Amino acid sequence: MFQAFDEDFDASLGETDHAGPVVEKIDTPELTEACEIAAKFFADAGHQLVSVIFCDSNDQLPMLCANLNMPERLSAAALKMKPVGGCPPKREAQRLLRPFDWFDLSADRYSDLHSMKFLLEVSKLPFGCVLAVPIRLGDGLAIFSVGIKKANCTPETKRGVVLDVMQLSLAMIGTLPELDSLFQTKRLSMLEAKALMFAMQGFGHDQIAKFLNLSEMTVDLLYNSAAVRLGANNQFQLASRAIADGEVSNIQLTDFGSD
Repeated sequence: MFQAFDEDFDASLGETDHAGPVVEKIDTPELTEACEIAAKFFADAGHQLVSVIFCDSNDQLPMLCANLNMPERLSAAALKMKPVGGCPPKREAQRLLRPFDWFDLSADRYSDLHSMKFLLEVSKLPFGCVLAVPIRLGDGLAIFSVGIKKANCTPETKRGVVLDVMQLSLAMIGTLPELDSLFQTKRLSMLEAKALMFAMQGFGHDQIAKFLNLSEMTVDLLYNSAAVRLGANNQFQLASRAIADGEVSNIQLTDFGSD
């Protein structure tokens, strides 16, 4: 029975004791209402949820978006780009599959007229950073973009936002019928993939059990069954194969450095 990731893997990733206000359940089947719950969640923490996008990684299915706190001109610019692959943050999230700041988007990469207009409006946003966090699960991609005040743009705050996005997005996936067609895992079950996503960020079995509303014994069983499905002999191999197979995304919280 697996107990945690291998010691060397834990050391490279770093454990987390981030708890934050945990969203244990999105108690609505409506995507719009769920996004409003998420927006309140971040507002209570002093941040602003700017937008939420759900899409498939290959753009084979229509994407679902909620521009919650976008200024009108920025929202209009994003809407014009929806038929051609979406706005620059959405395309950058698909390209990187890791968190990034909207203010770091390159005008050289996104040089078409609509993108340039979008980036101009982004430069007017009243935040120290707008952190886009892509969460990949199977074929689907959830992209939450959160505005953080300049005084709060610390590595620790960014790590906390990433972990909160993970909790919120995984709470929505598997709960909202509108997302079912986007988030289809290939070899792992949805619960196996969710448990593995949390474990890869350094959470212990007790925390994962709380996030997923399961017993710790069930979390152990999920790890073991996932290992069998992917032919993995240890947790490091399990994580590596799940990432390589496109079952989950790999978010390195250590990318934000230290305070």
